[in-house]
Amino acid sequence: MANLANWIISPTVFWVIWTIQALFMVWWLLDDMKLQYVPVNPAVYAGWFWVIIAAVLYLSHFKVAAAIMVGITAAPLSFMGLFILVIAIASLFGPIRWN
Repeated sequence: MANLANWIISPTVFWVIWTIQALFMVWWLLDDMKLQYVPVNPAVYAGWFWVIIAAVLYLSHFKVAAAIMVGITAAPLSFMGLFILVIAIASLFGPIRWN
């Protein structure tokens, strides 16, 4: 169990997951900024706050708390990525026949 904890807290794993989340936040912010008559969703700013606080905690040697923060948001992103991958693979073989 200790090896798993060390792997999750390793700098490479943390920064890869953090970078994926930061790129997703950039995409979300740019997508919201395209809307002309609707203000930016406040959840975008909350997400940026969450990602920046996780980086500050990691750099402040609170690695476990930062890994938990990044892991909480990595779970839904990984499910979305898995769904997109399944759709991409299915589209290679033609339309899905449900009957």
